[in-house]
Amino acid sequence: MIKIESRLEEFAKLYECEFTKEKYVVDGAYLGSKTPITIMKFRLEHNETIIYANYEFGHQHLAKFNFDLNPTREIPEFIISTKYHFSRLFGLNKEIWKIKSQDQFTIASLKDYLNKSGMTDLSKKVAFIPTITGKYQNGIFNCETVFHLGFDDKEESFKPNMDFQKILVDKLKEKYCS
Repeated sequence: MIKIESRLEEFAKLYECEFTKEKYVVDGAYLGSKTPITIMKFRLEHNETIIYANYEFGHQHLAKFNFDLNPTREIPEFIISTKYHFSRLFGLNKEIWKIKSQDQFTIASLKDYLNKSGMTDLSKKVAFIPTITGKYQNGIFNCETVFHLGFDDKEESFKPNMDFQKILVDKLKEKYCS
């Protein structure tokens, strides 16, 4: 765990993120047991947009990246997930990503951003199975990436995820917020 925490702290410095770490202990699943929890929070200002990232170890083992935009034109909503490992192994279509959107250009662009950021490479190497949603909530466009940290070298997921968020912020702002 120390290696994971120190590597994530290195990424916080590399990306010049505001960084906090919280540690505490909660009651475990069994009588008298305790579960240590570590939550690492990152805040990055990029292109006048705040990108948040949280890594939670100990209870849920989840990571989450998110940002909000207030566009001047409507951004097509989308959902990105990975295809099941079994179907990727034995299916004819070796595509990793399953992208749903009403706009075909958005689908093609998102595939490109996933490749450029390193998310596709990460999904090929480890059991990295994110769900990425872009949708409106109360008139604000919210993009959220959530994934379980049940894979080796989980700390290495930070860089491709943060790069994906930065690319997405740049491209969405360029097209829909100017």
